Amino acid sequence: MLWFFVVDHYHVQWIVRKTFFGCDVLAKEELHGISPIGNREHKHLRKMSKKEPCRLVIKPAQRMNISGDIMTRYVQECIGNKFRFFLDKVECEDGKQCQFTFIFESRNQGKKAATIVKENAVKKTGKELQVTVLKEVEGDSSPAARTAAFLDAALPIYAKKSLIIETIKDNQVCIVLGETGSGKSTQMTQYLYEAGFAEKGAIVCTQPRKVAATSLADHVAHEMGDVRGQIVGCRVGGNIQASKITRIVYATDHVLLRECLKDPNLSKYSCIIIDEAHERSIYSDLLLGMIKKTLTRRPDLRVVISSATIDPSLFVSYFNECPVLKVSGRMFPVHVTWKDDSSHNFEDYLRAAVDTVREIHRNEGQGDILVFLTSPVETERACENLSKLEPDTNLVCLPLHGKLRQEEQRKVFELLPDKRKVVFATNCAETSITIPGIKYVVDSGMVKEMKYDANRNKSSLEVTTISKSSAEQRKGRAGRTQEGKCYRLYSEDEYEALEDRSGPEILRVHLGQAVLKLLDLGIEDISQFDFVEAPPQESIELALKSLTSLGAIERGALTALGKKIARVPVEPRLAKLIFDGIDQNVGAEAVALAAVATKSESLFCRMGGDKERELADSRKIRFCHNGGDLLTMLEVFRQYLKQPKAKRNKWAFDNSLNEKSLRLTEETVKELKLALKHELDVIVLDASIHENGNIDQTMQRILIDCYVSNLAVYTGHEKTGYRIVSSNQSVQIHPSSALNFLGATPQFVVFEQLLKTSRDFAINTTAVEESWLCEMISAGTVSYTMADLKSTVMSRASLPCSPDLMKLAFGGSRRRVLGDLEEEVSKLCGDSIVVLEKDERVGQINVFALPIHVSKALYEVEKCLEQSRRVLRCEDKEESLKEGCEGTRIVWGLAGEVQDILMPHMYRTVTVNDVYDSRMVINRLKSFGEVVKHHLNEGDGECRVFVTFKRSEDAYLAVKSSSEASRDFSFDVRPNHSISNGVHSQVSGLRVKVKWCRRLPTGTGSIMFCTPLDQRHSLGHLSSPRKIGKSLVRFQPDKKYPEQIFMRGLHPKTSEENVKATIEGMIPSVKIQRIFIHREREFETTDEEVALQKKALEESLLDFATEGKFNVYVRKPNSKDFEEQVYLTFEDFEECQAALKALNGRAIPGFGTLTLPCKLSTVLLCPRNVFIVIKDELDAIVKKVEQTLRTTFVSTKDQQQSKGVAVEIRSECADHFIRVTTIVSAILNGDEIDCKISKDVEVLLTDSAKKAIQTIQNETNTVISQDWGNKVVRIHGQQEKREEAKSAINKFIGDLNASNSHFWQIGLRGPGMPSGLLKALIERFGVDLHGLQEISGVQNVTVEFRRHVLKIISSDEAQETIKGFVNECCENLARNCPFQGDNQTQSQAQLACGICLRDLGDTDEIYRLACCGHAYDKRCIIQQLRSSVVPLKCVTENCEEPVVWKDFQNLLGQSERKKLLLSSLDAYVRCNPDSVKYCPTPDCGMVYRVSTDGRSHTCGACFADICTSCHTQSHRGLACAKVKSRRNVKTK
Repeated sequence: MLWFFVVDHYHVQWIVRKTFFGCDVLAKEELHGISPIGNREHKHLRKMSKKEPCRLVIKPAQRMNISGDIMTRYVQECIGNKFRFFLDKVECEDGKQCQFTFIFESRNQGKKAATIVKENAVKKTGKELQVTVLKEVEGDSSPAARTAAFLDAALPIYAKKSLIIETIKDNQVCIVLGETGSGKSTQMTQYLYEAGFAEKGAIVCTQPRKVAATSLADHVAHEMGDVRGQIVGCRVGGNIQASKITRIVYATDHVLLRECLKDPNLSKYSCIIIDEAHERSIYSDLLLGMIKKTLTRRPDLRVVISSATIDPSLFVSYFNECPVLKVSGRMFPVHVTWKDDSSHNFEDYLRAAVDTVREIHRNEGQGDILVFLTSPVETERACENLSKLEPDTNLVCLPLHGKLRQEEQRKVFELLPDKRKVVFATNCAETSITIPGIKYVVDSGMVKEMKYDANRNKSSLEVTTISKSSAEQRKGRAGRTQEGKCYRLYSEDEYEALEDRSGPEILRVHLGQAVLKLLDLGIEDISQFDFVEAPPQESIELALKSLTSLGAIERGALTALGKKIARVPVEPRLAKLIFDGIDQNVGAEAVALAAVATKSESLFCRMGGDKERELADSRKIRFCHNGGDLLTMLEVFRQYLKQPKAKRNKWAFDNSLNEKSLRLTEETVKELKLALKHELDVIVLDASIHENGNIDQTMQRILIDCYVSNLAVYTGHEKTGYRIVSSNQSVQIHPSSALNFLGATPQFVVFEQLLKTSRDFAINTTAVEESWLCEMISAGTVSYTMADLKSTVMSRASLPCSPDLMKLAFGGSRRRVLGDLEEEVSKLCGDSIVVLEKDERVGQINVFALPIHVSKALYEVEKCLEQSRRVLRCEDKEESLKEGCEGTRIVWGLAGEVQDILMPHMYRTVTVNDVYDSRMVINRLKSFGEVVKHHLNEGDGECRVFVTFKRSEDAYLAVKSSSEASRDFSFDVRPNHSISNGVHSQVSGLRVKVKWCRRLPTGTGSIMFCTPLDQRHSLGHLSSPRKIGKSLVRFQPDKKYPEQIFMRGLHPKTSEENVKATIEGMIPSVKIQRIFIHREREFETTDEEVALQKKALEESLLDFATEGKFNVYVRKPNSKDFEEQVYLTFEDFEECQAALKALNGRAIPGFGTLTLPCKLSTVLLCPRNVFIVIKDELDAIVKKVEQTLRTTFVSTKDQQQSKGVAVEIRSECADHFIRVTTIVSAILNGDEIDCKISKDVEVLLTDSAKKAIQTIQNETNTVISQDWGNKVVRIHGQQEKREEAKSAINKFIGDLNASNSHFWQIGLRGPGMPSGLLKALIERFGVDLHGLQEISGVQNVTVEFRRHVLKIISSDEAQETIKGFVNECCENLARNCPFQGDNQTQSQAQLACGICLRDLGDTDEIYRLACCGHAYDKRCIIQQLRSSVVPLKCVTENCEEPVVWKDFQNLLGQSERKKLLLSSLDAYVRCNPDSVKYCPTPDCGMVYRVSTDGRSHTCGACFADICTSCHTQSHRGLACAKVKSRRNVKTK
């Protein structure tokens, strides 16, 4: 008997082949998987393969109907157990066996066996057997060698070899379900070959991909001791590697389908294996339909459907209940880790994948990681993100996708010793390839998939969830070479909700090419074709309509053109392009264009960081063609062919091109030419493809004719892009389009197909000239009139709008408002397209709408802006008259006028903590008076609301009403002040926490230990009473909880910490888990009790604090709380200190003993990059605080979510708290450079200054940030480093001034600008425009590719030079490109200054007033504000809109604003003599509010004590009337 072993799942089993010689006939071979022995036989077979085994061929004297087993038994009887051998094959003629071939382990054994068999035959039958010993079996081609190799490889399919062969012999169709690693793709063809199937025809195995077919052919040929092209052949595309002796063919399903055109019966094949059938490509489905039709005509044909994850029931029913064989796979165990929750975040899977890789790298052992993402861009981005977050030299991040160059792909398969490799891959890594070293797989659960919507004629690339089948394939990547782990970024519930398999391609894509193939195969009625799964009827009809428009079909039958198109292996439109090109004598260009279109997605390489991508864009623009994307790619291919073959790879790299795609394009050109020659006898000469304007124009018009059904019209705005004429849907030209790179916006385009990612994009667009379109309309090719095509083009109108108003209405967190307003206006305009656009540079809101809707749209936008204007009018500033005098504050703003005077005890801003419903709180506070502004402050899980009232009286009323604990209030309102930079704090409102015990201790408790042993050990030591605190405590086992110890006799003031410290001090060897002190029963505290407690505390505080200058907030406790907490807030520091001393430890009836620790705290957030440069200085402060201020603490905590560092300051001393907070705030805020002081300094806010600022930042080890909103530059770092940075910045500004340089920019597209202007400049001055950089007076030149803007720092002379070059390029383009389309950008109306009335040009510095938006020369409006004549208003005719606080902030420096404030205050005092007075001290200048109650006021500047009623020196305790009467008596 012979023993064979296989690996089944994870256990080695032995498959025994038994040959029984005890009976005359062996009817059937039996397989068993139960024997644990046989290692000796296995070693023997391996030994046989090394001894050059030989064949022994036995031919009986006459043909006998005997089986191979009977002959094997006969040989065994003859030679006994002397030699080991096995039957290799049996050859038959007329159904009878005529020749038997056996394999012996050596030629010597074969000769001896031959002699014995001959002699034995003569003795028994008298007849001589013809026995031949063949020469040694060469190499690995012998069955013995192959069998030994199978055993070494442990392929599970070997156990089913005989069953597979018998099943295929007995059935026309069968299904083999071979799991991953079973060997089905490489072994079945060999088994069938050895079984004699190849004698009546070749064995063909189809694959859905060329790479798979080629690699499998190589592998099988090697196993058979051969090379590809001999016994084992390969047919992919136009590449045929086969010969006359070829018996096994690996081919793509498309190639075999094409053979059906010539030979519908597939007569050259005896067996067809459809491998990887689960992928259900459109060609495999059509092929199965044709094969099913052929089976009735060819009963000898055998068909095998093979797959790892196919649903057999579908094919069983399709092929009339064919049998199914299952072969187990060879996989190592893979442990699956699921996402905890069931909320798969489809938008954040990239971040989750990177985070999971970091977790694996930190916590798991050795092994490489494979991560599945959806696109090449994502794989590159993930590599960048991981490299930044994990700067570990032993971690190598690699992308894997189809756009990578070959040398980059090879890196993925290289083993890296002592390093961990992380491969971020698209779904190309799911099957076919095995990456060495992979132990961990991270499955995002997402994939990008092409889908086709027949109703909208749209192919869309969508990010969607994978199928269960794909999930298992991905998991399997971790178990190919070792045990592994798979981390799924989705839950088990989400996995169960996935589809079992992806839908077949025939249900997802356009059917044009499929219908064409079927018609060419003679299928007249497509709907009656026997599909495996029939596509929707509308998809078939749309395909027929599309082919009819191409001229490929007429009256349901193929035309001559259609028959030619069907024979070319490209999409029908591209095939038509080829034949139209041949007809117009541009065949070579047409074939090249069709070939390059198939590789369009991967032609240009745009990977790496920002600089690498910008460089790639600069290189690409040189190839961009005004005709569009396909002509651009043709130009790239032309230039590629001009390069010497040895230099093409380097040339492609230097130009950011994918050399592999270009090489494949060249191969595709050859394939297309071969197909044209062999299929249609059409020869396209290998003429050089040269650039020629006439040829390009011809090709452009051919492209338009082929894709005219995809005609689109520009809508008038880039946001809405183009409208597809046939479906009336909006699309955008893809950002990578050559038209975008050239800055061209043609009125009309055609496109190849649509892609849906985040939006709908037209790809491979071609520009259409209006004159050409008119010709096509006249010829009837286009069924629309020009008026119809332009009927949906929008008009534009504008509203003036300042940047401040624009930001307030539509900026920051309100960006969505613009989109919402668009939708609202669109509905009001009958669901017509409306676009609202912010033009911040010009200062206006542009409204795009159909002409009949423009006025309505303008009205709605104006209404929205008016709401924001009201906010601007309410903005004001609360500030002190003199620096350091924080007592009296002046409120001023609208028109520069003073609005209110606030005394020290007055406030306008209040705050509410622990807010759950902010809208309810704000609306409730608005009931007390007009609210100027409000905002939320969220952090550490808490929300605080800040509300500023217009009048201080309203703020006081809100606080007072809250303190009265009215039923209308469910929240506590407290006064609030703010420190610098608007960072709100409770510094001036000193906060004190009050506690008292609400559930008293009962004197008993329990101790829980970490282990039972600790409990028993402690009980022995505590057998006698022990002193804890001031009491003797007794211990005993707890009756209710036996594992605990019960305590009795605890003092009421003994805490859990006291007990734990005492017990562990007595018995150091034990560990206590928890201490329980028993307290009184739980009880609820009612709202009425809370109100009474609050009132009682307020009455107690009146002994130490002034009414209205403190606040009490009682937090309602839960029933389980044993302490109740109250928060007191004081305005006055001395009153706070007095309350602390008097109330701390005081027993109050109804409360208990109060505890008032003074614990103040605040948290300041700092960006992480800033924290790095100030850390040393901050650490020095922390150290100093710890050494000198024992009760004050400063700590830092990393905030992952906010990407910052929180600096917390805590203190038990209010004075120390204020000092430390002021110092730390100064360090965090850094130094500021006010860029509003002059135009020279304002250059620091420009993009062109970024490079210089970055250099200064790196050289000085500081962080320098540009704050465009406040128009300042902030410098963070240590003191000396900040000074260095400021010196460097001053030098930079000085150098600019010395060279007469300034920042300016020039747009390269717009009115009067031809498309391709940027390309022309790059061609003239170099990829990085270094030619412009070399011009004298030019400091810096940068390009913003998206907006086509040059940003430059240069002198005036250099500016004029550059403008001259730009104008020169414009003129050249206009002369050379007369057919350029209109860029659709309308010119702006001329602006005029409202003061001097002169026109404002590009060189003028324009300022728009914040509220009304009217334009002024900035110098004129500043001069008007400096006049200090209030009220200040817009002087534009018929406006009269007041100047608002934002204008003063933008235009005036601090000293100028202070001067205006003093002038305004003087006017206010003159107008309100009965309510406001100046301080009586000469030259003081401070003011105070007049009162009627004789209240005293201490001036913050001169410290004079003034009576605010009689305006004399304060007379505390005496009424004003009495003081006045005494003065009168003295006078008398």
